[in-house]
Amino acid sequence: MSSFLPEGGYYKLLTIIGKGFEELMTVNLARYKPSGEYVTVRRVNLEACTNEMVTFLQGELHVSKLFNHPNLVPYRATFIADNELWVVTSFMAYGSAKDLIGTHFTDGMSELAIAYILQGLLKALDYIHHMGYVHRICKATTPNRTSTAWGSRPVSWPTATSPSRTCPPPRCCWRS
Repeated sequence: MSSFLPEGGYYKLLTIIGKGFEELMTVNLARYKPSGEYVTVRRVNLEACTNEMVTFLQGELHVSKLFNHPNLVPYRATFIADNELWVVTSFMAYGSAKDLIGTHFTDGMSELAIAYILQGLLKALDYIHHMGYVHRICKATTPNRTSTAWGSRPVSWPTATSPSRTCPPPRCCWRS
């Protein structure tokens, strides 16, 4: 993996490909100027964030550094540029599974294709769970769940059936 320099001037923002984080985050397709490689740049307007949001982002970036798995997209660079947090990742040309279905599988997907996508997803979730974290896409099925400012819900961590084994407490993960 090549190193990406942590400075906004090395990236040419091309087009907006998404929004998120309570509309405070803009996701851009960008070109990394030194290599010409396409990347994704998530820019979060820190001036519009509350102190709680900034603390949350700091924690999520710290946690994300702990992850190293082939089914998780790693951060290539993170830095502050013009009062924005920039998070640079590799560009996934096919987009999300929803994008893939809408573009290339308009009549539906075969079971084998679905199984292949889900296998990668489950491997990543299994890794995150074994690290003691719960991804924000996992939602609780118990009635006592509470919503967070980010729209995700904490998962009730199951207790192990064996008295000699206990599960670690959950920690949320912003990574997507």
